[in-house]
Amino acid sequence: MKICIVDDNEIVRVALSESLQRFGPCTLCKDGDQALAAVRESLELGEPFALILMDIMMPGRNGLEVLKAIRALEADAGVGRRAKAFMLTAVSDGDKISEAYGAAGADAYLTKPVHTSELLTAMVDNRLIRADEL
Repeated sequence: MKICIVDDNEIVRVALSESLQRFGPCTLCKDGDQALAAVRESLELGEPFALILMDIMMPGRNGLEVLKAIRALEADAGVGRRAKAFMLTAVSDGDKISEAYGAAGADAYLTKPVHTSELLTAMVDNRLIRADEL
């Protein structure tokens, strides 16, 4: 499973990568522009990401804007199965949660600090991994 981790905080990117690398290769992106380039390239190669972890609050484009753009790229590429997208944020804001699930097309919403157990549970719930893989 290919995983894309998008967060402006390097410590968060590395920690998430260390937690997930046993499930597949992780591409680390420091901002939305890098994430869009990585997703575009993966689609062009016919090797789309299965999971995208996206920070909501980043400089430049926020994570919700980037996820909307990723969903448009996936639609244009005719992807049969779009990436599961988990939004990450330090703020538990009802409006942001609604927007993440609604307009942006997120599959899960996790509050920072993200605990590995919560992340893995979300992955099981979204059928990315089986419970016996924990």
